[in-house]
Amino acid sequence: LRCLGTPASSVPVTTFPAWCQLLSQTHAFDIREGPQGSEERSSLFGRLKKKTLDLVGLICKPEINSSTTEGYAALCRIASLFAARALTSGGLGQEVWIPEFDAALVLVERPGSAALRAAEKPPAERLNLVLEPSLVFLQQVTMPAVAFDADLEHRRMEFLSHWAVFYRHYNPDVVGQVLQQLVQVIENPPAKDGIKLQRRALDTLVSLGKHGALRPLQLEALNTECQRLAAKLTPVARGKLVEALAAAVAASPDLEFSRRSQLICMMMDQATAAWRSSDFVQHEGSERLLAVLAAAAMASPNRASSFDEPNIAKLRDMRTLVHAFTGVITKTASASVGPTCSNKDVSGDSGSRIPGASGHSNETGAVRGHIAAQVVQTWAPGIFAFARSLAGIYALPAGSIDASSSILLRSPGITELEHILGRKVEEIAEEYPVGVDGKSVRAARNILWELRIASLGAVRACMTCSNFWQSPETCGWVRSLAEMLPVLQPHFATLLLKEVFLPVFGQPLTGFRELPMQVHGPACEAVVPALVAGIRQLLRKCWRSHTDAKHEELDLAYSTSVVAFSRATGQILAGLCGNGMPWAGQLSHPERRLFLRTVAPRTAPPPSAAATPAPAGKKRKNRSKNSFAALADDADETMEVSTGGVDTTQPEPEPRSPVGASAYVIRSREMREAVRLALAELLLLPEKETVIFALLGLHVWSTQLWNSISRGEDPAAVAAGVKPDHLPEAGELLHAASDALRVLPSGVLRPATSLAAKPPEVGATESSCNAAPANPSGDALLVAPCSTLVTLVEQTWSSFVSATVLH
Repeated sequence: LRCLGTPASSVPVTTFPAWCQLLSQTHAFDIREGPQGSEERSSLFGRLKKKTLDLVGLICKPEINSSTTEGYAALCRIASLFAARALTSGGLGQEVWIPEFDAALVLVERPGSAALRAAEKPPAERLNLVLEPSLVFLQQVTMPAVAFDADLEHRRMEFLSHWAVFYRHYNPDVVGQVLQQLVQVIENPPAKDGIKLQRRALDTLVSLGKHGALRPLQLEALNTECQRLAAKLTPVARGKLVEALAAAVAASPDLEFSRRSQLICMMMDQATAAWRSSDFVQHEGSERLLAVLAAAAMASPNRASSFDEPNIAKLRDMRTLVHAFTGVITKTASASVGPTCSNKDVSGDSGSRIPGASGHSNETGAVRGHIAAQVVQTWAPGIFAFARSLAGIYALPAGSIDASSSILLRSPGITELEHILGRKVEEIAEEYPVGVDGKSVRAARNILWELRIASLGAVRACMTCSNFWQSPETCGWVRSLAEMLPVLQPHFATLLLKEVFLPVFGQPLTGFRELPMQVHGPACEAVVPALVAGIRQLLRKCWRSHTDAKHEELDLAYSTSVVAFSRATGQILAGLCGNGMPWAGQLSHPERRLFLRTVAPRTAPPPSAAATPAPAGKKRKNRSKNSFAALADDADETMEVSTGGVDTTQPEPEPRSPVGASAYVIRSREMREAVRLALAELLLLPEKETVIFALLGLHVWSTQLWNSISRGEDPAAVAAGVKPDHLPEAGELLHAASDALRVLPSGVLRPATSLAAKPPEVGATESSCNAAPANPSGDALLVAPCSTLVTLVEQTWSSFVSATVLH
């Protein structure tokens, strides 16, 4: 009660009885009134509400000796009276008393869930003390209202969703009554706020399935209802219904895995048929898709709404199908069976090896089965074809773009522009030819951007399914997206890197979690070279090209997207080297290990075996302190090593092997050289975050390369004669290191020291020929940014490279 502030009383109020006596006489407190005090009052009453609910939760905590008429039971009884009065209009004529109904639900929601969690723990006698009054309150809440009100029905369904944790304890008839109300709203939404209520009903259905409230018979019945309702619903509502039911089926523990998988396929039958029959899926190509978009942009301005345009409607249906697929795959992923990851490297086994390294393997490649695997395998070819078509629209040759298509593509949509800049953007004034409606053009641009985002989400959903990678065409599909990078816009390329490639290839610890073991090597060999080459080509184009944008916002958007793409490039390249592993920067110590493995445990010599002093006049020859002097010594002679008080039988643990894509990149000379070249080129860009990622990547690259040589896993070590499952001998280590590390002075040290000695100037033209070796094609990175890009990076870069005065 002290949250209310200081009471208007001359006598100090310090005890609870005094508070009760005061409240029985007056409700006056020192509270600011009027509009100026609204924020203070909201904060004050918010604190009071929180403390009140905490107090109610403590009072309602179930105990073995709790009374059936006090505590939680009394709360449910009082809240039921509030709900009944609200549903019967509360004496306000035909109006429904919404605030009182909401208050009744708020009083019970959180304390009821807390009471149930406490009652579910032993002893079991407490459970009935919570379930019985909760059922009475639930029955009262689900009673129909005298007068329909959309806000009340929305709040009621929110409560039914929050109350889903109770349903598994009740008779199936209780859940059946709730489902009837939800299905009725889904099938026949009211005229007022119908779409809002329909979505709320579908979200409640998802909550019921997630908490295991639906029994097998109810799921079977819902599958039948799904088939019946599909024809009556809009495409968006139909997609949401399929998502909700699929999530409910996937979360049901009482159905066998095969039956759940079958039900999900049946629920997706209509969507799958519509997807496979689409022209955009049957005939891949950016030209066909661009023609439909251009026709939508050139639609007659006499239409009442862009929703009425047939081409826009067709594209919206495609977007809805893609969203439904992504939602189903995402919401059913938790029901997959089998091991999460078959690579022991991720689980922390430092002794595990990667197949193909040193010619041996320790894994059979267990596969984690996705419950919607059949849906993914059916949709995946079309998903990737559709994504390629959308990505290639802006890369079509000039001869295949007519006037209407040129109008459509000359400027991004408003939603696309807001995504790039990360803020609200006003409509950009634009001149259109006579007969062209700007509203139709803007609608076509927005639906194009929405489709591009949706397609990448669907691609990501496919790649999270382990069964997807079992197809022999999978690596080719993913590589085809990487090969399109050079022709993409920088902001869409950034989205492609972050949504598709970074989660799989740029995060060593989690990237290959869903991939079968036997696919790891082929996936890296197919995708990584094309990915790195595409990144380098697009970077060259972005940093030496100038936009001809006629609006300040468009010029700023392009420069912002170039910076964002450069940072995403540095992040994924560093991830390909192993950045993100806790042990990424730990350097192996092969010299200590080379000698310690030959040192046998020694005991202290007996007193009689004291060392004989050298004869007078003779000096004892000192042993060579060269680390590799053992190469010329007698093999039978044991080397004496000073341990400095350290137990030589317990050497320091060596760094673990790299995991994920980095394990294959470091062990492949071609892939690691491509990554190193790309990282060295990033040092020429005058952008702080990009250069930091590049330096971090080169550090990890050098560390992991040395560690690979010291373990005998590098191809140079294998060529030097290192046997599988054996550490290299000193001579083998020398030969392998001299072969693999000869690139460090010119390929890593020179670019890094050049950056420190003479950082690139913002706006100055620099060539990679002066700081890093040219790429195999001879095309050097030329940095000549536009003026807006210079302005964007100039301040942070100057601060980053400026000299620091040390006192």
